[in-house]
Amino acid sequence: MGVLYGLVYVWAGGEEVSWGQRLIGFESPEYFQNNNDQQEFTFHNLVIGNVKLDELIFGPVLSYFILAYLIVLPVLWPRVAWVQRLVSRMIIPVPQSYHAMFALVVTVIIPFLDESRRWEVYECIFALLSLAIFLNPANPLVDTDRPRNLVNG
Repeated sequence: MGVLYGLVYVWAGGEEVSWGQRLIGFESPEYFQNNNDQQEFTFHNLVIGNVKLDELIFGPVLSYFILAYLIVLPVLWPRVAWVQRLVSRMIIPVPQSYHAMFALVVTVIIPFLDESRRWEVYECIFALLSLAIFLNPANPLVDTDRPRNLVNG
């Protein structure tokens, strides 16, 4: 699971920096110039037909997923056996209550920021929050359902 989590972080980071496009200075391929809201080499800003992926998937769907992760999971994890088994099996870091409170405070404050950089700040804060959850989860990040060989991993 660690590899999967790592790949998700690399993908999210790559998308945020347009896969290094501005740093390296390469032009977007023609497809992305024609079908991307920002004409960048990113998938989350693609427009397919008249559907903007960031408005369909990366906005509402991801927001509900993050909300459930931050608020619902910490409530269910200590109380529901099948949730405990799933979390243990998938080695999912459960947020502490202060992680959820921090997210709530940031969500309330963010509308008061300057419009031009509001969402970049929000994304940065949530990336740091994600790191904080991995560094100090409510649960031990060990798969207790299968034996581990500490020498060979």
